[in-house]
Amino acid sequence: MDDYINTSETQQLKSAIQYIITGFLFASLTIDIGWIPEIEGLISVLWFFIGLRMTKGLNRKLKYAYYFSLYFLFAYLFTTIVNIQTPFTIPSYYYTIHAILKVIQMTLIFLGLKENSSSMRLDITLFSYYMICLIGTFFGGDDISFLIWGSVLFFIYIVYHQLKKCKQDAIDCHLVMESNDRVSTGIIMIGYCISLFVAGYIIIWIWPLTSYHYHDLYQLTYHNLEVLDVTDQIEGWDSATIYSMNDYQNLYVFHKQEKLDKRYAMIDSEIYCNYGLDNYDVEIGLIDFANGEQSYEVNERTPDYFPEIDSFFNSSSSSRRYYRVFVNPFDETIHITLEIQAPISTIDNEDDEEQSIVVSGEFKYYEYGDTYFGDMHNYKSQSFYAFVYKSKWVFND
Repeated sequence: MDDYINTSETQQLKSAIQYIITGFLFASLTIDIGWIPEIEGLISVLWFFIGLRMTKGLNRKLKYAYYFSLYFLFAYLFTTIVNIQTPFTIPSYYYTIHAILKVIQMTLIFLGLKENSSSMRLDITLFSYYMICLIGTFFGGDDISFLIWGSVLFFIYIVYHQLKKCKQDAIDCHLVMESNDRVSTGIIMIGYCISLFVAGYIIIWIWPLTSYHYHDLYQLTYHNLEVLDVTDQIEGWDSATIYSMNDYQNLYVFHKQEKLDKRYAMIDSEIYCNYGLDNYDVEIGLIDFANGEQSYEVNERTPDYFPEIDSFFNSSSSSRRYYRVFVNPFDETIHITLEIQAPISTIDNEDDEEQSIVVSGEFKYYEYGDTYFGDMHNYKSQSFYAFVYKSKWVFND
């Protein structure tokens, strides 16, 4: 190790390497259970930042690595808030860019530490780290074999061992003294955690106001169709009207208007309809959310547990749709219109009861100002079930 490094720098280098070692281990050995990944990520970005801040003046490589640590602080803050406290999904290309920048930062760290260590093998360190990245990229997942896991752990140990050599060089080659420039890690940790909570609290109140979008009020496509039947008002639904579309299909239109008891930021919907014969199609034509004056933009979404949702929808006897709409929290009333196109024919069973079409659904109203937390979010759930019975619609709300 070069003799020009003073005792203050030696103490900084020794402590910084220990922070970097800890940050590297927490970033590499991820345990995907509960809140553990978030805690590991928090420790990793903070420890890298603290360690690199202590040695950013030793050389230009560590200085640039420190600038990357600033990015990762803000990146962790942003992704954590978005993933935990909102229903949004970070695009995959963001994580790709994030991974590339991380490789660049670690390369700069290894190069910078090598300038102050004679024992560290730079070639072995870089090779091992790049192998960790390659294995994680091409072989990562829940079904990886024990051999792959063992390879990753082996390369992690090599990097760890080389970093320990850097730390030992700082101890053996120089007198270790307390540094007057020692960074207060407690202040950094407390400040960052407070900023995480404050920013998260602000976001959960702001994102609903920036997420909902209106479009022109939906013009009903059935206003010129012949009305065949209108049900009596049912609890939760204003009416269900049957229109004659053609000789083969009727249009079933359900209306729902609800005075909201609280402010809500989002509504998730699952609509299911079923027809009794396999050779007929039942289609969910439209679902419209409105506030009485304007309609919201509705996104049809694919649930995580249907990787091939198109093949599921091709079933001729049933259809299921998932919708999400972001609501203006200051709207007090929600109007929902659901259109279902179904064949005219019905089924006569042994009891001479017609039961040809069944429609059911669930609506989840997510409260405004609450943390999202995925399925653990605080929401109000409403469901309905309706079917044809002796040529009449029967509802259960």
